[in-house]
Amino acid sequence: MNKQQAHHSAFAKAVCLDLPYILDSVWRRAEFNLNRLVRYEIDLSPAGKVGCTLAPRPYARVSTFWLFLATLVFVAYGPTFDAWCSVVGAAGMRYSRAALGVACVLSALIVWGKLIRFGEARTKKRFLKAPVLEEEFWRRLWVRAGVQFAVLCVALALGRFGVYLFESRNTSICRVVPSDSPARYQAILLLGVICVAAVLARRPLNSASRLRQQVALLLGTVVLLWVVIVPPWASEANQSP
Repeated sequence: MNKQQAHHSAFAKAVCLDLPYILDSVWRRAEFNLNRLVRYEIDLSPAGKVGCTLAPRPYARVSTFWLFLATLVFVAYGPTFDAWCSVVGAAGMRYSRAALGVACVLSALIVWGKLIRFGEARTKKRFLKAPVLEEEFWRRLWVRAGVQFAVLCVALALGRFGVYLFESRNTSICRVVPSDSPARYQAILLLGVICVAAVLARRPLNSASRLRQQVALLLGTVVLLWVVIVPPWASEANQSP
């Protein structure tokens, strides 16, 4: 009876204390690393004082830059494959879906391997900080099992998406349109704007100036798409401007 109660107590500690702590710390650290605008180095001087060196982080490595590029893609094409048909054709769509599916499956395997090691490192860090003693075998077991289950779920989600893309590669999703030219002009415009955004990202600017710059790029893209490239037969169904 005592042994059964110990197991339950270990499970409660793992689920209510250790696993939420690990999840919260991973989320906060990831969010910080994605959005921080500076690089920092903490060192110890010969006199024993702790110092910190700050340096601006390249804007191309900040998450807002990549979110802006995603916004440009959605403005030009939307978050579906439909308009890509006009650029690469039906055969190109099959190959694109198959290649993306294989890439997702391989990425899932790579991510799984990396996350296994990362999860174990975070688990050990929690054991040292709590502390969770070596004698608390069942608590340690539940924590490790919970972390690795979460890691497996992340890898399975990405892998399953890749399998779905590969299995549905022959599904016909392309619609017949009078001309493929608008979608190709969209692609040329999108690549050009992305190149301009990448070049401008190298310039040191404050946040307000960067925001105005991005708004100007978005407005210019929208005007070109809906005034210059737009065909008379444009509709939302075929993802044309």
